[in-house]
Amino acid sequence: MYRNSNSSHGKILLEDLKVELALTEVERQKSLGYSNISVGPSIEFQEQENDKFFSTGISISFSLPLFQTNDGGKKNALENYRMQKIKSENTKILVTYRIKKINKKNSKFTSNTK
Repeated sequence: MYRNSNSSHGKILLEDLKVELALTEVERQKSLGYSNISVGPSIEFQEQENDKFFSTGISISFSLPLFQTNDGGKKNALENYRMQKIKSENTKILVTYRIKKINKKNSKFTSNTK
């Protein structure tokens, strides 16, 4: 009885973690739709004939993802999340049902042995 209870609790916890992982993947796919921003120092040196130019400053660069917004990855991750949520809920219901069935069987067994 004790072993089944722990095992069932572990299965329920595992299902929660699967849903959390799927949600994390949705967030990761959303982040891939944005460009990275780079900030850093800028140093330039130019020489034209006898003149030399040296300049320093801050450089900020990023790309505009006008056509690459990762819509496919986001849709796929969101659909996987929805499916995992449904599967996990069904598994939890099944595990809970099995626990109730085992407990009911054990209570009949213990009442018959008294």
